[in-house]
Amino acid sequence: MSSLSSTKRGCRTARVEDAVHALGGLTLVLISTNVIRTDVDWMITMAPDKTITAENAARQDFMPVLRELVRAYQAFAAYDAAGYREAGLTGPQADVIFTLGNTAGMTFKEIGEKTLITKGTLTGVIDRLEHKTLVRRVAAEDDRRCTRVVLTPKGERVFEREFPRQVTYLKKRFDRLTKAELKEAEQVLRRLRGIF
Repeated sequence: MSSLSSTKRGCRTARVEDAVHALGGLTLVLISTNVIRTDVDWMITMAPDKTITAENAARQDFMPVLRELVRAYQAFAAYDAAGYREAGLTGPQADVIFTLGNTAGMTFKEIGEKTLITKGTLTGVIDRLEHKTLVRRVAAEDDRRCTRVVLTPKGERVFEREFPRQVTYLKKRFDRLTKAELKEAEQVLRRLRGIF
């Protein structure tokens, strides 16, 4: 809670109600602060309380950044998914095909490290791609206990057609930013990732 002090009496304050906004599965509290009306002779100081409580948690300086980060990700994910939906692929399936393209195949571990797909989900994604005859599992020559996932000829054709088309589709939006803005966004996002 902020504490108010004034050098003269007669300061009036009005509290603006907090608004709650639901965003996807994440509920964010949109904060408003105390509105303070003063005359020129009055000196008002606000000393923020450092303790985060249920009442002031949503008013932390980083919350607008968090809100925009979530909104940007949701907007990107929706736009991205629409791009490969016509090819009959889900996001994780496209991610695997695009990751395996131009390679001699990868282990499950390697695919997991290069994509945003969790280990538990990856097996099901590979199973469905295998059912569509886009990938196949092969035993590694040097270690038969290790399984590699490779694109089939059909999977290669999907990669060669869909990957450039998807990059072109995304480029239409990213071209709205200057090179300097792209570089700045990359640096800020890298910095954000680094603090976690």
